[in-house]
Amino acid sequence: MRLSVIVCTWNRREQLKAALASIAASQLPPGVDWEVLIIDNNSTDGTPATCEEFLRSHPGRFRYIQEPRPGKSFALNTGIENSQGDILAFTDDDVEVSPQWLAEILRTIDAWNCAGVAGRIIATWAHPKPRWFSDSGPYSLMAVIVSYEFGDTAHETTVPPFGANLAFKREVFARYGLYRTDIGPILEKKVGGEDTEFCRRVFSGGDKLVYAPQAIVYHPVDEARLTKKYFQAWYHAFGQAITRAAGVQPEMPTFANAPRYLYRKLAASTIQWLVSTDPKRRFYHKLQVRQLAGEIKESRQLRKQM
Repeated sequence: MRLSVIVCTWNRREQLKAALASIAASQLPPGVDWEVLIIDNNSTDGTPATCEEFLRSHPGRFRYIQEPRPGKSFALNTGIENSQGDILAFTDDDVEVSPQWLAEILRTIDAWNCAGVAGRIIATWAHPKPRWFSDSGPYSLMAVIVSYEFGDTAHETTVPPFGANLAFKREVFARYGLYRTDIGPILEKKVGGEDTEFCRRVFSGGDKLVYAPQAIVYHPVDEARLTKKYFQAWYHAFGQAITRAAGVQPEMPTFANAPRYLYRKLAASTIQWLVSTDPKRRFYHKLQVRQLAGEIKESRQLRKQM
């Protein structure tokens, strides 16, 4: 089989309907054999019934699999292990893909002979942006918004893409293993990090990922997440995630069981936060404080386990 699409889902029944419908409308070259795997990670909102109904409407193309272990990493790995395609494409349960999404992934892999493809993710806003939110410049908070746009020309990328629009040759997982299951579940579903960590493994191994601007998915910005409270929790969790992914270096000088340099950065960011008058700049530095607090917390926990 040429291609498998893997969609992991958790309690997003209505959004999942739209996502699956857009995937079903994909326009692929004649003769391409492909499948779609829906991995249900313990949904309790009627998702199984919704999926069964969709499978009846699209016989032979879609498969539904339940993964009871909580955490997207487990669901992703279950999808990989049960898929049949030579190329594995990943997307989220709350997006809509363009009709040419999969065709562009295949075209890019063939044209560039690359290990994987990072497609364009366009964030769709249905609500006004908060006054404290900056989407560009030195105080950009776009890290929290699922967006991946780097122009209109395909090129090799060294920026880890998001799992909402990502594809790899199957052989890449044979070389680098599966997604780490110790990253996502600890972060209360605010930050996964498993896709970023895996991409960094691929980069470190010398393999190539290519940005494909015409392989487009549209990702809605959730209004419920456009709060300062959510952003602060996200940055704290992000600090934990990057620390857990990188691990600790035993030889590094520490204070209170965390690297000393983190405290220096924490002090500098705290001062910037307290003296800034511009609301966007001030909140940006506050979030840096939250991230560093997460890094320090996770560093302490990891060192206790050594």
